[in-house]
Amino acid sequence: MAYDECVSGSDTAAWAATALFPSTAAAGFVLRRFVTGRFAIRLRPHFVLGYAVFGLALVHTALAMGAMHTLSATDLQLATLALAGLALQAFLGASLQAPGAYRTVLRRWHLATTWSVALFIAAHVLLTL
Repeated sequence: MAYDECVSGSDTAAWAATALFPSTAAAGFVLRRFVTGRFAIRLRPHFVLGYAVFGLALVHTALAMGAMHTLSATDLQLATLALAGLALQAFLGASLQAPGAYRTVLRRWHLATTWSVALFIAAHVLLTL
């Protein structure tokens, strides 16, 4: 695969993940508050979208490795924080599926991490434009 094709694929994965991220958050909000039924079943679209965002971010990272030298140190740090935040999101989301008294605290961390990742993604996108 040529360098330009890798960068193009990386851009596609990045924009898809960027578009899916707020959709995933909105789905979680709507499904949790306005849809009835068993918790694990009604939030399944949120789970799938969340893992898809994380997977697309990993694809973007893998395909963009050759172009890392064009990023500033700040941009690279923001991208790294966003990816680490998505990994934390996946861990917290998976932990929230189990019953327990700790779910309220985990839900707050999940929401705080969502906003942090959103800021990291926005800053990364703005710096790379």
